[in-house]
Amino acid sequence: MLNVLLAIIVSATIDSTTLFIGDQTTVRLQATCDATEQVQMPVYGETLINEVEIVERTNIDTTKLKDGRFQLNQQLTVTSFKDSLFFISPIPFVSGEDTFWSEGLTLNVVQPFEIDTTLAITDIKPIAKAPIWAWGIIRWILIAILLIGLAIGSYYLYVFVGKRKGVIPEKPAEPARPAEEVALEKLDQIKEAKIWQSGHVKEYHTELTDVVREYIGSRFDVRSSEKTSDETLRAMKPILSEKKDLFEQLRKMLSLADLVKFAKWTTTPDENEMALRTAYTFVHETTPEPTAEEVALEKLDQIKEAKIWQSGQVKEYHTELTDVVREYIGSRFDVRSSEKTSDETLRAMKPILSEKKDLFEQLRKMLSLADLVKFAKWTTTPDENEMALRTAYTFVHETTPEPTEEEKEETV
Repeated sequence: MLNVLLAIIVSATIDSTTLFIGDQTTVRLQATCDATEQVQMPVYGETLINEVEIVERTNIDTTKLKDGRFQLNQQLTVTSFKDSLFFISPIPFVSGEDTFWSEGLTLNVVQPFEIDTTLAITDIKPIAKAPIWAWGIIRWILIAILLIGLAIGSYYLYVFVGKRKGVIPEKPAEPARPAEEVALEKLDQIKEAKIWQSGHVKEYHTELTDVVREYIGSRFDVRSSEKTSDETLRAMKPILSEKKDLFEQLRKMLSLADLVKFAKWTTTPDENEMALRTAYTFVHETTPEPTAEEVALEKLDQIKEAKIWQSGQVKEYHTELTDVVREYIGSRFDVRSSEKTSDETLRAMKPILSEKKDLFEQLRKMLSLADLVKFAKWTTTPDENEMALRTAYTFVHETTPEPTEEEKEETV
């Protein structure tokens, strides 16, 4: 029903009048008025009416029409988690002392599955009492004592005897693997296992969301594994404020998993595949870019493991080594070393390393040796080759900026 008075027209429409529990639809509010009139759009809190929540709202969009009038538009994204038929009363629009009412709306929220109410309600069965078998209890106690004795004896032999003979090597603690590496490995395992293709759809979505929740906990320090999907989304919304599309994908994935696990929702193959793609996308798009020093050190490790100069490829060895250092200088100090000669690079780096003269001298020697090898066919010694690699490592380490207090806390 349109209200026409003082050249003001208001309306309210809803995109879908029927939806499943947890799904969303859009309520569209519109007011048209002359340039001399002012219309106050309806103001709502967290809910449109009781049990109908407002998930998101747009800003009021004002458009000038061809006839000189103005049109105000606003959209409210709503949802409900109650199986019911809702009546939304006519919505008021205020202009001065006058109030204009839109037409009333209906919203039918239904469950995605049927509940058989014809079955009788039965009580819970009492706890069954298992017969006590005395010999069985004694046997398990004896086995437990034997196993404990063997464990203590083995530990004694390993620690005390092993230490005396020097057979126990000191194993350094392994560094913690990056959260994204662990998550991607687990996603690959889920993909290869073909769980949903074997009919285990619930287990598939459970494992998938568990991986994403663990990643969120490690990456953002949000204990998603201890939270509901709504609590997780509320915690992640400000974190992903600049990645709204990614947040929406995460919301859909968690919502679908909840429907599968708690409402016995039947998914399509496309929905199952989309959930896995969303998990991969979420991890990739929230993985921090590697720093210049991380990239350089990884490349130096690869050169070291390849044993290039030991295979007789000395020129290629020094070329790759200086290429890594030049790329690092470009990223770290914004000096385009890859486009400069060694002398030009050294002139640009001299004021930067004014307080690290020994480091500058090491850099000069490394670049000079590489030029001799590449352009003068200089024959190097094994010590010179090793020294060039050590110089590259030292240069990267000693020019890496100290971590900030916030970065130290994140590392801890």
